[in-house]
Amino acid sequence: MQRGSDLATQSSQGTAKPSATTRRQKVAILGGGPGGLAAAYGLSNTPALRERFEVTVYQLGWRCGGKITSGRQGPEHRMQQNGTHYLFGCYDNSFALIKAAYDQLNGSGEHRFGSYEEAFIPVGFLALKQHFQGEWHNWCIEMPTNGHVPGDHAAAPEPREIVSMLMQWMVETIGGWQLSKRIQPSPPFSAGFTRPGWWGRLAGRLFDTTVHDMMKLAAQFARMTGAGEDLAAATIWILNAVRNGIREQLGNRVETDLQACRQWMLTDLGCSMLTGLLKDRALEPGGMGALDKYDYRDWLRRHGATDMTLASPLVQGWYDSIASFEDGDVHRPNVSAGATLYALLYAGMGYKGSFAYQPSRELGDAWVAPMCRALEQRGVTFRYFQRVWDLEADEGEVCRIRMEDQLPGHRTDDYDPFIMVRGRKAWPDHPLWERLPDTGSGPAGEPDPRSVDLEDFYTPWRGRDYHLEKGRDFDVVVYALPIGTVPYYCRQLLAEQKSWRDMAEHVRSVDTRSLWLYFRPTLKELGWPYPRPVLTGYAQPFSTWEETTYLVDCETWPPGEEPGTINSLFGTVPGPTFAPPPDEPGDYPRRQQQATQDSAYRFATEFVRDLWPRATLPDDPNTLDWSLLIDLENRTGIDRMAFQGLHANYGPVQRFTTALAGTLHYRLRPDETGYANLYLAGDWVRNGTEVGCVEGAVKGGLLAAIAVSGEGTMIGGDSKSGLL
Repeated sequence: MQRGSDLATQSSQGTAKPSATTRRQKVAILGGGPGGLAAAYGLSNTPALRERFEVTVYQLGWRCGGKITSGRQGPEHRMQQNGTHYLFGCYDNSFALIKAAYDQLNGSGEHRFGSYEEAFIPVGFLALKQHFQGEWHNWCIEMPTNGHVPGDHAAAPEPREIVSMLMQWMVETIGGWQLSKRIQPSPPFSAGFTRPGWWGRLAGRLFDTTVHDMMKLAAQFARMTGAGEDLAAATIWILNAVRNGIREQLGNRVETDLQACRQWMLTDLGCSMLTGLLKDRALEPGGMGALDKYDYRDWLRRHGATDMTLASPLVQGWYDSIASFEDGDVHRPNVSAGATLYALLYAGMGYKGSFAYQPSRELGDAWVAPMCRALEQRGVTFRYFQRVWDLEADEGEVCRIRMEDQLPGHRTDDYDPFIMVRGRKAWPDHPLWERLPDTGSGPAGEPDPRSVDLEDFYTPWRGRDYHLEKGRDFDVVVYALPIGTVPYYCRQLLAEQKSWRDMAEHVRSVDTRSLWLYFRPTLKELGWPYPRPVLTGYAQPFSTWEETTYLVDCETWPPGEEPGTINSLFGTVPGPTFAPPPDEPGDYPRRQQQATQDSAYRFATEFVRDLWPRATLPDDPNTLDWSLLIDLENRTGIDRMAFQGLHANYGPVQRFTTALAGTLHYRLRPDETGYANLYLAGDWVRNGTEVGCVEGAVKGGLLAAIAVSGEGTMIGGDSKSGLL
């Protein structure tokens, strides 16, 4: 891939030295996830900015990345990841930043992080799982590539262009099904629809027009909807006629014939979306934001979608892929219609190059690691093993930040966090203690920090408390920690600002879980006959599946023990609306870990067959054939699951951000904190994307940097313009 991004062109210039007469503003960025890293990027993107700002990133534990953190496990250096992660082809800002980072590193002679060209693998093969007449079926969709380049500054399609593309896709779909029966006058068409006056003279002639031709006419009208409401109303009338005409032609076959069922679902969903977009004026500035009050399914139902379509994998797959369930309960799906429409239209119709890209070394090594090193070259300082505990304010500014030095008995100022794996820099799954000299000044106490997880929100370990002081340690603060931490780290701010209380109450997050399975046979040998997919919409507890065998090339398996296929699965875990505080976890961590473990065994004994038909026991077609799993300790039976990867993503730091209906207006923009020197970054702020994803976090970070510096650009506008 190549890129022509103005956002990235200045990154290869050398780090400028600050003027001897000008004190640089000190910026403390709390959190090294994509939002915090993007903020650091935006504040160090030019020599002039590096003269103005001294940027320090404070990071819990030994690695950056937030919810896209990765690490290498065991002597095989197996990739450790907390779920399935992609960069979609519409993620312009994420691609622009990482392309700039690779260009800078390679330009400086640093090649140990690899290259941009090798970092991301195009993926355009989508698969949904559809449950029809008691059986699971694969619904495969090939998304074509195009000549655009993700991350360049080429303008994204305008909203009406995207709608026109969707309409054209429906024309091709309907034409491909050869539905040539002519529509005849009948009550659904001759009555029940309000027709504009000029349209009334033409409408009668359409009763003797094929469904396909009517759809083509609607597509032509959709391109002209800006000319007036009459054309929009005419288009809506045609869409309803088309929907009813196709339903009439398909008849009862939608209940008995899989292909007829899918044709109906595609038509019904497309017509419902297009009707709603036009009828609700969602293509006007702020139009999709106005639809935030509706859940996506409820909004589709308002515009005619049938229960069959609402239960289809075309709809369910969206909820599954972004874990959009209240409190993680799959029986309570909930997602903003406005945020959904924006995301789906741009992801499906506005992507550049390929629909999606898989990171060849997961995002932790392929995106986060090179970004961190590039920022270090620019003069950004990373302080690892630093935990935030509280922000204090006075006279409208943050004045103190209570921190914890997690390793007071060790020198961490010059800590190098990376290891080498097959010629590339990578994050380890534990602190590199040999690089942390013992100063002998640590507290005496149990447990020893080597025996606990320093990244765990509920870790029993406590280091040494200290404070960052305004004027001495910082002038500006960028809060780039997850939304779930706000109730515990921003107590005074919550007490003082109603907007903060509303945000903390309504902008939610959910616990999730991930399972990694290492098979000896290949994917084809397990019975999957298609290319490597992006799959969702499957049965809970793991509804989303990613195949990642390419990771073998960046791991160090013993000769002859390499996996034939690596499979990552992802789903939600039911949990409390708000995770308990750090000092009072109760049995919450244990319960979430146990629930994750139970779900892994449930998947292995109930749901393997319908993904990989040849991966089950000969005498029990529902249960995984344990002998097919790799286990370098040679255990037998179900005990081989102990070698597989299993991760419970619970607690305020690891929870996944949701976009529940009616919550968009509670999100604060990066510069709306109510405190003069405090800014926000992350996928939970108003950023113009609004669903939990890397691009939303990056946009939030860039917007924070623009607010701090008054300089910079972001591809695709900002959160104060556009549809949301």
